[in-house]
Parts: sequence; structure tokens; C-alpha cells
Amino acid sequence: MDVEPRTYTFKFILIGEARTGKSSIMNKYCNDQFNGKYIVSTSSEFCEKEININNDNAIIELWASGSDCCLLVCDITNKRSFETLEMLMDQFVTEAQINATEFPFAVVVNKVDEEISDYCVEMAEVEKFCKNKKIQMVYQVSAKTGFNLNKLFLDMATKLIENCVSNE
Repeated sequence: MDVEPRTYTFKFILIGEARTGKSSIMNKYCNDQFNGKYIVSTSSEFCEKEININNDNAIIELWASGSDCCLLVCDITNKRSFETLEMLMDQFVTEAQINATEFPFAVVVNKVDEEISDYCVEMAEVEKFCKNKKIQMVYQVSAKTGFNLNKLFLDMATKLIENCVSNE
């Protein structure tokens, strides 16, 4: 007997310092577009994309506020953007009133398309941060080229579906 495909809708929030590429990640993933110009984002920014995972559908909504998971975004060429992730995560946990060890987080290191000589963030530091915060998912991405964006959102949606199924 075939199992009827289910559709899940998940809200992802992207948080990080200004100019880390949050809006660019959203625009590249949802619309396959990249605009190299910096535009100040609004808190109501939103886009969505539907993907298929093992015969189920997942609608991924990317928001600037409210969520089912949190993507902590930093810019590999900007050390400060990484250094503020802990503060941003702690602030999010407090404001959202969630248990940080049970809530799905991922660290997203953006702009890996830049020259390696411009890198200011060491992946060993990122991995140490993730280990200390018990974050199991870390991705190096490029909003400019789209590198690793599909994997990031597919992995996160898969984890959220697994959480839904295990809670049924």
C-alpha cells in the first residue's frame, strides 16, 4: 500500500551581522538570483521554495523573524561576523524562549567563493564553536554561486521532517 505523501511547512530564520549575505542566501536559494549590491533588509523579508524529500514535500519558508530552525550566518571574510554568532544565538534563544540543545541550529559560513587569502575565519574555530554549542550542522556556502545551498536546506528540512515523524 502506497503511503500518501505529506507536506510539511518549515520556517527558517537567518540571523547574523549586517553584510554577511543573509538576504543573498535567501534570494539565491529561492529565486536563483544574486545581486552583488548591498541592500538593507527589512524584518518582513520572506521567500519560500518547495522541495521533495523521500516522497514527502517540504515547503521551506525563509524569514527574518520566527522559525522552526535557525541558521547562524557569518561571512568567512569578516572575523567579527563569526565572533558575534554566540551573542546572536544567545539572544535568539532568550527571545524565542527555546531550549538551545533541542532546537535545530546550523552555522552557515558564507562567501566561500572569495579568494582564500581574504578568509578571516578559520573552520577549526567554527567547528569548536559548534561543538561547544552542540550544533551538529555547519555549512560552507556561497550565495553568489549557489554552492552548497541546496544541501544546506535539504539537510535541515530532512532533520525537521525526522523530528516531526518521531514526535507523532
